[in-house]
Amino acid sequence: MAVSGKIDIRIVLRGMVRKGQIQGGLATVSKQRPARGKGWCIMALGIYFVHEGFTPEKYNNAIKQLDSAGAGAPKGRTLHVALESDGSIHVFDIWESQEDFDAFGPTLMPILAELGVGLKEPMVAQVHNVIKG
Repeated sequence: MAVSGKIDIRIVLRGMVRKGQIQGGLATVSKQRPARGKGWCIMALGIYFVHEGFTPEKYNNAIKQLDSAGAGAPKGRTLHVALESDGSIHVFDIWESQEDFDAFGPTLMPILAELGVGLKEPMVAQVHNVIKG
């Protein structure tokens, strides 16, 4: 699955996302997917977010709200890393599929908007390899 096309966060903020886009800030991807079969799955997506004004306090508040909404560990997210740089939180997630990420957007986006987080276009890429340890 190759990442292609343009990102338009305004579509996500209106809650109107065309098929073939990732909800939550995200990216248009090609419709070609590897075949599913026993032992096979769709290639994962790595998504790196750097938003304006996403302080550690706002991040911690967002995590509490997601937990309260039952979305602290959403289906399909296999890795979540929050990085702090110069007082700002950057987030890197790995998702099993676009569909799983799409399902998370309607819960996440209102929380970030309420906290006053300035949404920017994320970097989205196909995961090539993950090494643990």
